Amino acid sequence: PAYSGALIEAAHAFVPELLTVRKMIQRRAFFELQKHAGAVVNLGVGIPAGVGKIAREEGFADFTMTVESGPIGGTPAELRSFGASTNPECVVSHAEQFDFYDGGGLDVAFLGLAEVDQAGNVNVSKFGPKVAGVGGFINITQTAKRIIFMGTLTTGGLQVAARDGRLVIEREGTVKKVVPRVQHLSFNGAYSTELGIPVLYITERAVFELREGALTLIEIAPGIDVQRDVLNQCATEVRVADQLATMDARIFRDEPMNGRRA
Repeated sequence: PAYSGALIEAAHAFVPELLTVRKMIQRRAFFELQKHAGAVVNLGVGIPAGVGKIAREEGFADFTMTVESGPIGGTPAELRSFGASTNPECVVSHAEQFDFYDGGGLDVAFLGLAEVDQAGNVNVSKFGPKVAGVGGFINITQTAKRIIFMGTLTTGGLQVAARDGRLVIEREGTVKKVVPRVQHLSFNGAYSTELGIPVLYITERAVFELREGALTLIEIAPGIDVQRDVLNQCATEVRVADQLATMDARIFRDEPMNGRRA
């Protein structure tokens, strides 16, 4: 009923999730959301869908969430309920939502990251013989004023843990997601660079930025070794910023972050 607007779900009905690798990535992305007070935001399927829950958990509400299927406002749902939102202010048609997106209405878009290359290109649509398709990905990435991609650095058995504000890689993934060249071009880094659109790539252990047409490492998690845990886990060379920052330690503690970056 809270998806349809038949009732308003009470604040006390919300239960924060445990600290998982997904939540670590969502928490780092939340800090980017905070930088854009009053923004109109789109959340994509997968890990990005949970950014709204982090904002709710941290008590931050100075933004308007949207989902491509039509909800405006509220807290977007995840997993099998993706496409709905709890306590939406309104729900428009799919076509009307895309009229808004195509017209430049989005300030920030949080989207999935399945495969990225050294030029900042992203693939979310085709892997070998498997075609997932792009959905509204292209419409959103071509019109949003700022783009933030989210996903783990590796996949295939990856296991991580958070201990005392530090990230621990318990088992490395067998598949490296940063590659020399993406299999399918879903997002063109060079084109976005021409347009001057800021692009970030957030993982559980590192944050990259598209700088001068190249994927550039700008942050690493506390407890992570740059060479062993990041650069060696990329299947291609990646630029490293002259001043490498450290991700906020509160991301890796299973307690509220209080909505402010230290």
